[in-house]
Amino acid sequence: MMIHSISSLRSANCRRSALGFLTVLATLGCLVSPIVAQRIQVEKPQKVQIDWPAAARDVLALSPRLSDGSKDKALSTQRQIRAARRLNG
Repeated sequence: MMIHSISSLRSANCRRSALGFLTVLATLGCLVSPIVAQRIQVEKPQKVQIDWPAAARDVLALSPRLSDGSKDKALSTQRQIRAARRLNG
C-alpha cells in the first residue's frame, strides 16, 4: 500500500511540474510576442504617378459603350427632376 501511494505522489508531482513548465512557457510567450511584433518593419506607401489621359484611353478602347452617347444611358425627365431635387436638398 505504501508503494502505491508513493507512485501516485510521483505521478502527481510530475503532472504539477509539467503544468508549471507549460504555464511558464505560456507566460513567456505572451511577454515576448509584443516585443517580436514591434520589430516587424512595414514599408511606407510610395507616391505613384498615374497617367490619367492614358488610363481614360485604355478604358474607352476596352469598352466603347462608355463613350457612346446613346439614349439608353439618359435619364427620363422625371428622374432628372427627382435627381435635381435630391442634389439641391
